[in-house]
Amino acid sequence: MLRRTPLLAAILMMMATLLAVPMAGAAGAEADEQDVTDAVGRRGITWGPCEEEPSVECGTLAVPIDWSRPYGPTVNLAVARRKATDPSAR
Repeated sequence: MLRRTPLLAAILMMMATLLAVPMAGAAGAEADEQDVTDAVGRRGITWGPCEEEPSVECGTLAVPIDWSRPYGPTVNLAVARRKATDPSAR
């Protein structure tokens, strides 16, 4: 079970990096950043306990395959989060 913690942390870091990276080749794209943000935000994440570790919440986020077409085909990304045990020390 301890081996999963570094893997989970790596996945979360990769997801944060992917979601924070600006769109490559956005110049001349069909949609602007606000359109993409709105499209992804509407899909949202429904959180629930993970099967493997109930103290961790898991969910799925649908994101566009082509960020210049935010309402086009999507791919589902699995995400997980662990709530802080001491919220004041996050």
